[in-house]
Amino acid sequence: MVAEHTAPNESLNTSFEEIDEIQEAYGRDHSQVSPYELERRLHEVLQARQKERIQELESALECAEHKLHQKEMEVTWWKNVAQHN
Repeated sequence: MVAEHTAPNESLNTSFEEIDEIQEAYGRDHSQVSPYELERRLHEVLQARQKERIQELESALECAEHKLHQKEMEVTWWKNVAQHN
C-alpha cells in the first residue's frame, strides 16, 4: 500500500506507535485479526490524519487571509494619508 503525501515534508505512513494502537484495538494475536480489518483500520487512521491536516491548513489559510485583509486596510490608510498631504 502506498501512502499519499498531504504536504511536502509530511508523510501519511503509519508509525510504529499507530500500528501498536491498531494491534491493541484488535488484539495482539494476528491470527484473530483479518487482513481486511487491519486494512480498514489503517484506512480509518489515514483518513483521520488527512482530515486533521486539512483542518490545520484551512485554519492557516484563514489566518493568512485575515493578515492580508489587515495589510490591505493599512495600504488604503497610507494612500489616504498620502493624498491629504
